[in-house]
Amino acid sequence: MNMFKSLSIAVIAALSFGMSQAQATELFDFTFSGPSASGSGTLVANPNGDGTFTVISGSGTETVLGASDTLTLLLNPNGISFAKSPNGIFLFNDQLFPTANPLMDQYGLLFATSSGTEVNIWGTDANAYIYANQRTIKESTTFSLNDEGVIPEPASIALLGLGLLAFTAVRRKS
Repeated sequence: MNMFKSLSIAVIAALSFGMSQAQATELFDFTFSGPSASGSGTLVANPNGDGTFTVISGSGTETVLGASDTLTLLLNPNGISFAKSPNGIFLFNDQLFPTANPLMDQYGLLFATSSGTEVNIWGTDANAYIYANQRTIKESTTFSLNDEGVIPEPASIALLGLGLLAFTAVRRKS
């Protein structure tokens, strides 16, 4: 009977851990390249429940016309609706579609650079990468996204730990 009890506790803990993982934050690596610009970085995103994701943070580096710069994602204050960039040039919505082509819609992601410019990346069509500074560069890019998997949440790890402790405690009693 004790073996059944400990096995039940372990199964419940594993199921709870798996259920919380389904809604957990995911990490993506991205790269882009075009005739005069290239870059890479990471994105942290929450699932929307329909196979799409809302990006909640991101950073990286880019090289434009031979000059390197850092990228920091600007968050959309409007949820999944699009927002205007601070300089008013771009619309963006921070949505990813990892299983679709293109990987983003016509709004895409907006980054600020350390030199104060804005970079809008929104897919792989013509003009999909736009770099705004004294002159705007619009070019077709190759954009790739690699899902690095789920970022474990502290609650999920704690739940797994409790399940293992319960399993060990019941096992020692028998």
